[in-house]
Amino acid sequence: YIALVLAFVQSIGITAGFNTLAGAQLIKTALTPQVFLTIGIILTAGSMIVTWLGEQITDKGYGNGVSMIIFAGIVSSIPEMIQGIYVDYFVNVPSSRITSSIIFVIILIITVLLIIYFTTYVQQAEYKIPIQYTKVAQGAPSSSYLPLKVNPAGVIPVIFASSSTAAPAAILQFLSATGHDWAWVRVAQEMLATTSPTGIAMYALLIILFTFFYTFVQINPEKAAESLQKSGAYIHGVRPGKGTEEYM
Repeated sequence: YIALVLAFVQSIGITAGFNTLAGAQLIKTALTPQVFLTIGIILTAGSMIVTWLGEQITDKGYGNGVSMIIFAGIVSSIPEMIQGIYVDYFVNVPSSRITSSIIFVIILIITVLLIIYFTTYVQQAEYKIPIQYTKVAQGAPSSSYLPLKVNPAGVIPVIFASSSTAAPAAILQFLSATGHDWAWVRVAQEMLATTSPTGIAMYALLIILFTFFYTFVQINPEKAAESLQKSGAYIHGVRPGKGTEEYM
């Protein structure tokens, strides 16, 4: 239901911005409340269908559905990006600058590969807490480990932060497009824009806050300590119960 509300609010803002994007007149008719409502319902319905598809992908065991859809959207733009780089650095440049273009592209490729490697390394990294069992069934191991991911929140905080900034931006865009272009609206738009220092700082702060929040949702020390105690397991050198909770 939260996704439904956010999708509708954002769709209103997108509708208001149709005629201001790159100066294009995408909507030929006047932006009446009926137009806002119609386009908003269509965009919201599309968003909910994509959300449903993501849930189906997850339920069928093919991976995280929403993340896969986002990944597909990113990958689909790669050929266009490669074409743009080729045109900008090899077609629309004099022959004297070809060498510098080649060096730039090589550095770009290395940088992208390093970012992918570092991101994968951090995402897959985990801290293994050794645990012991007081009651061991015959043939079962007497010790094991409890894996805690370094980044248990994954990409979710980035999505939450984007949604949190997109909804207010959509409302401000709607006010601006409908003639309510007050001074505070312009100031708020500037503060929320990710091209401004304040917008970047706010976006980064939201990502950090959502990371801490979602990490505690994913890893609940109190429940984990209780679960270990019930299963007859304990962390070596740490007292079961409250001590385990504080350690985690």
